[in-house]
Amino acid sequence: MVEAGILPEGERVELLRGDLVWKLTIGDRHRACVMRLNRMTVLAFHDRAAVQTENPVVVLDDSEPEPDVALLEINEGSVGGTRHAYPADVFALIEVADSSRDRDTAFKQRLYAEAGIREYWVVDLVDNVILVHRDPDPTERRYRATAVVRGGETIAFEAFPADLLSVDEILGPAP
Repeated sequence: MVEAGILPEGERVELLRGDLVWKLTIGDRHRACVMRLNRMTVLAFHDRAAVQTENPVVVLDDSEPEPDVALLEINEGSVGGTRHAYPADVFALIEVADSSRDRDTAFKQRLYAEAGIREYWVVDLVDNVILVHRDPDPTERRYRATAVVRGGETIAFEAFPADLLSVDEILGPAP
């Protein structure tokens, strides 16, 4: 649509269920959290996964959300490739949620489960927790396992269980 001149370059929209949906405004804490997650995941997984921030992932034929962070298998789609990432490429998707919390915890959670995304985290900056969703049930459009991880704890991606990340470091300083 940008190439056709329908949307200006850099417009903050994502394709969700066939609709172009405006992305919500990102505050300073949200931006800083995405930057921390990017740094942490690149440092921890640089030789085992590709890290993509705020770029499209084709999760269904009618949906190309732009999660804040995507942890991807290393292949031509994730490292300088000619195609977007697809669910089979995804180790985990992460959304940082403040103004977008309702969309991230309901709509996108169902969307990602339906697409079979193996693991989905919501870094909830309102309640200062991380919601970890695993074991998608595409038919029911839900995750069978959900955990709430709090400050003072560590967290690991299911694909890399030995690599613990600090929840406090991910969340950053409380407001």
